[in-house]
Amino acid sequence: MFSFDPVDVRGKLTRFALKSADLFCEVPMSMESAMIGGEISVPTLEGMAKLKVSPGTESGRVFRMRGKGMRLLGASGRGDLHVRVYLEIPKNLSSGQKRKLKEFLEVCTDTNYPEIGAFQRKAREFAAHIDRVK
Repeated sequence: MFSFDPVDVRGKLTRFALKSADLFCEVPMSMESAMIGGEISVPTLEGMAKLKVSPGTESGRVFRMRGKGMRLLGASGRGDLHVRVYLEIPKNLSSGQKRKLKEFLEVCTDTNYPEIGAFQRKAREFAAHIDRVK
């Protein structure tokens, strides 16, 4: 987790963490962007910028936007902006939205959730090992 301090960006307070000339921020992304890719809006010192998100982007991934940080003191150039994306889970779903989501989940397979499948296999192996040791 980044430790954030308010930074005044053109009259609006935005929360960034600063280390040397590099800035750090966290930006929410939708399930759609995480699953099929897209662009998300990111605050920079120059205003909002677009960040391209690849399909399958995991929550917590950090992207680096080169040259979008603070100006380097006593030198030319700028630091980078490091953007940690996190998944925002939809709230207040209507019954129609829930139905569509359930329909989608019914056609998903283990290949859509490789980490869950791998975890469950290892958990079963661990449980079998514990049973043998008893």
